[in-house]
Amino acid sequence: MGKVILWFSDRQGVSVCSEWDDQGQIVSLELIEEMDESLPIFSATRENWERFVNQEIGAVKAVMTGLIDYRGSMTIIVKYGRHFDCLAEVAQKVN
Repeated sequence: MGKVILWFSDRQGVSVCSEWDDQGQIVSLELIEEMDESLPIFSATRENWERFVNQEIGAVKAVMTGLIDYRGSMTIIVKYGRHFDCLAEVAQKVN
């Protein structure tokens, strides 16, 4: 799948670049200062990211309802939505 940016829309300068393999597993995460607009970008307020991490809403539904804004190919959402939900599960365990 490649790299994807996760961005806090209400907090300037808080962005994470995540790299995913073809099986939908995270290979790396890094804080970034500048966004590469050519990459897929998920953005949301802190409140909506918390709803996602707390598994109150899944990735596909969050994008379809506008709670998380997505700029990129919709095939990524369809193909990897379940894997993004796994990211929420892991984040909740770490949190």
